Amino acid sequence: MRQLEMADALFVLTEQPSRNTQHIGMIFLFDPSTAEEPVTFESIVDLFRRRIPLARGFREKLVRVPMDLDYPYWINDDSFDLEFHVRQAALPRPGTRRQFLTTANRIMSLPIDMSRPLWEAWVVEGLDNMDDVPKGTFALLFKMHHSAVDGISGMEMVTALLEDESIAQAKMPTEPWEAEPVPDQATLLRQAIGSSFSSPMKLANALLRNLPTIASDRRKMNSGEIIKPAKVKAPKTRFNSPVTPHKVIDGRSFAFEDIRRIKNAIPGATVNDVVVGIVGGALRRYLTDKGELPDTSLVVTVPISMRTQDQEGTGGNQLSFSFIPAHTDIADPVARVEAVGAVMREVKAYNKAVDARTLAKTTAAMPGMLIGLAMRTMMTLPANDLMIMSNAVITNVPGPMEPKSLLGARYVAGFAAGPSADGIGLIHAITSLSGILSIGFSACRELMPDSEFYGQCIQESYEELAAAVAERGKAPAPTARKPKAAAKKREASPPRTAKSAANRKPRASAKSPRPA
Repeated sequence: MRQLEMADALFVLTEQPSRNTQHIGMIFLFDPSTAEEPVTFESIVDLFRRRIPLARGFREKLVRVPMDLDYPYWINDDSFDLEFHVRQAALPRPGTRRQFLTTANRIMSLPIDMSRPLWEAWVVEGLDNMDDVPKGTFALLFKMHHSAVDGISGMEMVTALLEDESIAQAKMPTEPWEAEPVPDQATLLRQAIGSSFSSPMKLANALLRNLPTIASDRRKMNSGEIIKPAKVKAPKTRFNSPVTPHKVIDGRSFAFEDIRRIKNAIPGATVNDVVVGIVGGALRRYLTDKGELPDTSLVVTVPISMRTQDQEGTGGNQLSFSFIPAHTDIADPVARVEAVGAVMREVKAYNKAVDARTLAKTTAAMPGMLIGLAMRTMMTLPANDLMIMSNAVITNVPGPMEPKSLLGARYVAGFAAGPSADGIGLIHAITSLSGILSIGFSACRELMPDSEFYGQCIQESYEELAAAVAERGKAPAPTARKPKAAAKKREASPPRTAKSAANRKPRASAKSPRPA
């Protein structure tokens, strides 16, 4: 039995099955025509059975302390049922993208059973009429509670299924797995009471240990040796509202080499800068179409993984957060990426100079009883009363870039989706796997009733940036395939110049969204 750390416990304490579900999703599309043997649901279940020892999160369940007087615990599930977690679904004919997303939205809108290991895997078949993926493609949709994994550890769990058999066997743990009985309520209460008495001493010790570092950082900031990034204020948008349990998810995929070429054509830019610039352009298009684009830039939360190499495979959340402008106030796509890059370099320099782990270690010593009380109080506040710190989230989840397959079925596309919450109703998850970079997003359906249009905004923002870079002669035009024509059309494409963009609304192109 091991206790959750504060960062993980927060996702449990903020879980509201009726509205704020705290699970993440990852969708992978596979082409079974490349497999030597038929890929069946039964063979996928058998693969899970062989690979679950590679990640302990597959068989751990949550035990909460009465009245949440302390952080919950993980124990090895003594009644683990693999066939409860691995499930099957099939689309009716014709098996279109819209049908698939409708099914995925329903799956992601339902809460996870908190009395079992906090994950589900859905095999969805019948994707026979999705643009730009082979007929017969099937999807593997993972749902994992955020308390059990962050994006990095979630990707580690998933890619455990994609390893070659010999590699997987080499990574198998040597110690046998043993189930644990659920502790009784009296035991949990005694431990919580003991922790409540020892926590103040732990907090004091943590402060004393880290006080010299904190004082040194303060002196360096006062002297100008460390430059703290300027604070940015997030404007109010439709996404800073209460959410409902109704989710919408979608995504767009691009060749990673195309993103890299754009990055190389903009001096000093990184792949993350390019992605934030694309998302900023998509937000600009979407809100301008609604007549809701603020004069000041939207602010996005960027989680930064603090997971060290020796923490790989440990699960849980090792994160710090930065708040940066997405520069939705800049119409020129290249200038937007350059502006984002300048801010990101300041943030990285500051985080390097001021060790974010110092603060994390200190706050981790906060008493669980106090944190639980604070979370329960916060959850009773209306979303409109909460301070607006950002308008959306952009999180990056890198994966292995070599070609991957599931039982020989080649990975062809995919995207991820994170949990929306009151006050932040839109989250973007950037994944890179097998040479493909995907920009996935999830939102509350009431706040974004036209998710297909927002997907088109992402696609067009990418195309506008790629065209602008190509026009400068710094990079060739993108090699990614163009999407097919959509049934619904809007008017002409938005203008390219800042002057005209300020007076006209962007519109979706006559192209359908690329497949995720």
